[in-house]
Amino acid sequence: MDCKKEYIEYCNCPDNEIPFFMQPQYLDIVCMKDWDVMRFCKNGEVVAWLPYYIYKQRFFLSLRPTAFMPYQGLVLDKAYKEKHFSPSTGNHAVYHLENEISEYFASQIDSMGLSACFLRFMPNFFCATPFIQHGFAAKVEYTYILDISKDDCFPLFSPAMRKKLRKAEKELHITQQDYDLKEIYTVLNSTYKRQNTAIPYSFELFSQIVTFATQNNLGRMFVSEDESGKICSVLFIVWDKTTAYSLIGGNNNDNMQRDAGAFTQYESIKFARSIGLTTYDFEGSILKGIEEFFQHFGAVRTPYLSLSKYYSKLYRHLRAIKNS
Repeated sequence: MDCKKEYIEYCNCPDNEIPFFMQPQYLDIVCMKDWDVMRFCKNGEVVAWLPYYIYKQRFFLSLRPTAFMPYQGLVLDKAYKEKHFSPSTGNHAVYHLENEISEYFASQIDSMGLSACFLRFMPNFFCATPFIQHGFAAKVEYTYILDISKDDCFPLFSPAMRKKLRKAEKELHITQQDYDLKEIYTVLNSTYKRQNTAIPYSFELFSQIVTFATQNNLGRMFVSEDESGKICSVLFIVWDKTTAYSLIGGNNNDNMQRDAGAFTQYESIKFARSIGLTTYDFEGSILKGIEEFFQHFGAVRTPYLSLSKYYSKLYRHLRAIKNS
C-alpha cells in the first residue's frame, strides 16, 4: 500500500486526531486531488505524516500551501507518543524525536528536485533546527488563539469590544435562513473590493469547501442581519476535534458602522464552545487593523513556524521581481 492510501486509512480511524486542514477530503478540494504524503517511521511504527502539495508553474515545482491552508505540515501520531512517552520520560526525549522527524522530512524534501519549498507548521510543532541545518530559512509568524474551555470568555474581551457587542446584540441577529452561497460570495467579494483588490478564490472553490464542511458536520456559516433583514456580515468556521478555525469572513459595505463583524465572530465563538471545542483559532493576519481586532477578543498571540528554501536561483529571482 502506498503512503497516500495508508494515510487515508489512518485518517478514517475515529481514534486518530487529524487537524481539519490535513483531512484527505479537504486536501482533495483545495489541492484538486493533486496531493501526496510522506511518512516518518521508527522501529516499524508510524510516527508522523507530512501531507503536501506541489504547485507546477511552467518548469518550476514548488512545495507550498494552497489557498485556505493557513497551516500545513505534520500530523503527529498521538498513539505513538502516548505509548512511548510519559511525564517521567522528560522533555529531552520528546525533543530528540522531533529533531529526528524534522531531519527526516528535510532530507526527503531536499531529494524531490524542487524549485522551492514553503512550509507553515501548526503551532504545536516548532522544531526548526534540522531544517535550518539543511539550508531552510525559518521565520516566526503569529496566529491568535482563544481558550474557550472556560464557562464564559466574554470577560476576557476588552471593554471596548464588550461595549460594541452589547450594542450590536440589540440591533443584529444571526439568521437561521439558508442563504444562497452566491449571495454570500457577493458579500465576501465586496470586502476585497473595499481594499482595492480582487477576491483571491473562485466561487467554485468557496462552494466546495462550504459544502464539504457542512455536510460532514465540520463547518457552519454565520450570517448576521439587521432589523430590515439585510446581510451585514458573514463568517464561515470549520473545526476538528478540539479547535474551531475562523476561515472565511466579510462584511457588507453598507453596515460597517454596526460592528457586525465583531458580533458575528462572537456568535461563532459561543457556538464553538457549545459543541465542546476547547480552542478558537482566529488565524493570523499581517494587517494591523485585523490583528488588533483579534486582540480585543482576548486571544493570545501564538507563534508558529514558517520555513522556506529556494533550490532554483532563477525561480527566486522571478519571485523577487513579482513581489517587488
